[in-house]
Amino acid sequence: MERLQLAVIASIVYAVLSVTYSFVGLLSPQPPVNVVGYITAEEILGHALFGFAVGIFSFDLVIALQATAFALAVDGGHLLTQLGVPVNPGVSHSLTFMILSTLLLGYVFRNKISFRKMAAIAMAAFLSHMAFDIIDGGFNGFQLFNPFTFASIMLPVWSVAALELLGIAFVAFAFKENILSLVRR
Repeated sequence: MERLQLAVIASIVYAVLSVTYSFVGLLSPQPPVNVVGYITAEEILGHALFGFAVGIFSFDLVIALQATAFALAVDGGHLLTQLGVPVNPGVSHSLTFMILSTLLLGYVFRNKISFRKMAAIAMAAFLSHMAFDIIDGGFNGFQLFNPFTFASIMLPVWSVAALELLGIAFVAFAFKENILSLVRR
C-alpha cells in the first residue's frame, strides 16, 4: 500500500509541476483556448495506454500505473486555459519541462525510490505523451525549446516509435533488476 500511496503522491506532484510550468506560457501569451473539446475518450485512453506501455517494462504494476498517470498529467496546462489564463495549453510539452520535472521528482522522492527510477518513469511518461500527441493529430507541433523560443516544431510520424521505444529503454534500464529476477526464475 505504501508503494501505491507514493505513486499517487508522485503523480499529483507531477501534475502540479505541469500546471506550474505552464505559467511559462505567459511569456508568449495567447488567447485562452477551450480545450474541453479536445479532451476525448480517445485522447485520455491513448495517453493512458502509451504511458502504461512504457511503464509495464518495469515489470511492476504500480510503476506502470504511475507512468500512466504521469503521461496524462503532462496536459495539466489545459486546466489553466480552461480558467481563462492566456497560455498555450501545450507549453509543458517542452524538453525544458521534461528535464526540470525529472530532476525535481527524482530529488524530492529520492528517499522513497531511487533517483534513477523516478527519473526514468518521468522521462518515459513524457516521451510516451509526446508520441501519442503526434499520432492523435490536431496540434501544430511542439514548443520543444520554450522558454528560450516558442517556435513550434513538427515531429515526423516515424518519431512515434522512436519516442515510445526510448521511453521503454529508460524504464527497462532503470528497473533492470526486475527483468533479471524474471530471467533467473
